[in-house]
Amino acid sequence: GGALIGVEALLRWNNGKLGRVAPGDFIPLAEDSGLIVPIGEWILRNACEYCKTWERAGLPPVPVSVNISAPQFRRSNLLQLVGTVLSDCQLDARWLTLEITESSVMMDREKSLQSLADLKALGVKLSIDDFGTGYSSMAYLQQLEVHKLKVDMAFVRDMTTNAGNASIVKAVIALG
Repeated sequence: GGALIGVEALLRWNNGKLGRVAPGDFIPLAEDSGLIVPIGEWILRNACEYCKTWERAGLPPVPVSVNISAPQFRRSNLLQLVGTVLSDCQLDARWLTLEITESSVMMDREKSLQSLADLKALGVKLSIDDFGTGYSSMAYLQQLEVHKLKVDMAFVRDMTTNAGNASIVKAVIALG
């Protein structure tokens, strides 16, 4: 019991004047300013470097999940970036999971399917984040070859007290 089965890289901002700034406050600003792409690259690289550092320290390999923003997912160089970071860090691709929001995938379905297939061929794991908040059709979902569906917190938070939310979570689990 108590074994570590994976970690997720999450960006937090503790500002000297403002204190802790919630991701919901600074992530949209980073997206609007275009800074989210270099921030995302920095997070990806650091997460992979930490994962490899732990491995070199003799710890068992730990899968690491990294969120990919919509602007980063839409960029044509994401596949190259991920491949370069994995190569630079000498990290086996199977230890990296990329989390992409359902709404990001739905923006351009055909391009998204190709991007997901290319990333999967690289050997990384794929996860659809915030699942249940987009407008996915069942036919489209059937085409998604991903490893995980992460149900949106809006459904999970009250699932023990809200029968409707519990039903949605059970349905998503069955769908997965």
